[in-house]
Parts: sequence; C-alpha cells; structure tokens
Amino acid sequence: MTERVFTQRITRGGQRFALAGAAAALALSGFLAASPAEAATQSPVQPSWTGPCNGSCWGKDPNTFGSCGKDAITTVGGIVDGVQMEVRYSRHCGAKWVRVESLPKGWDYYARDGWNNRLYWSARSYGSGSTKWTGMVDGSRDVAGCFLDGNCVD
Repeated sequence: MTERVFTQRITRGGQRFALAGAAAALALSGFLAASPAEAATQSPVQPSWTGPCNGSCWGKDPNTFGSCGKDAITTVGGIVDGVQMEVRYSRHCGAKWVRVESLPKGWDYYARDGWNNRLYWSARSYGSGSTKWTGMVDGSRDVAGCFLDGNCVD
C-alpha cells in the first residue's frame, strides 16, 4: 500500500500549527490490481470524486483536482478594496475556496473560517488584472475571503 503525506498550516491567534495527515492512495490495491499485461498498457487514473473528498482535496487547486471547479457556484461575493472577491463551493467535492478577479500585483488574500481563524493557505497574485484562487478548504464550514488588511467578504 502506498501512502501520501501532506502538511497543512493553520494560523490561530498568531500561532502557527502544522497538521500532518496521511491518505491511502491505493487502499484497495489488492482488489484492483491489474494483470502484468494490462498494467503495462494502462495510463494513470486521476481520482474521480463521487462525493465530498473528506480532506483529500484540501489545499489542492479546485480547477485541476477532482473536477471540483466544474460544478462550483458562488456562495457569497462582492467588491472588497476595489477587487471582486468570491467564496466558491463545489457540492461534488464538498469544498470551498476564495477566488479574486483583477487582483493588483502583490496583494495577499486568504480563506477564513467561521471561528475567525485563517485557514491553511494564503495565495499571492503575480500579475495585475489576473484571476487567482486559494486552495480548497472544508465546505461544511463558514468561509470568508479576506485581504491581509482584515477587509473580507462573507
């Protein structure tokens, strides 16, 4: 059995905590193993989520991981500091993330949970006018999109 280990950063009250988790990549490998001839011709399969990804998608890019961006809806959005900011939700993945449009170069933003904790990731824009987004967070929590100056959409 192969395992992937990942680390997530959480900031609470100015302190940083590291969470380590392990996800079994091939939990049923004994049952799903292909014959040697088939294995030589098969290409790698990207996980296809049929429901909430239970943490395996947290921090991942919603537009490239598990098709999470395909069914996304905006749950809340508005203009914050002159920038369009939205909290997006994927029912397919059970995840939320923050997306910003026309972000000035160098502006930092993050997802914040309903308990006023910064959640896991801070993303950075590298070009004016670009659309950027954070990694995914737990979709069952209240999430706000915020800039470092404390202005948020929630």
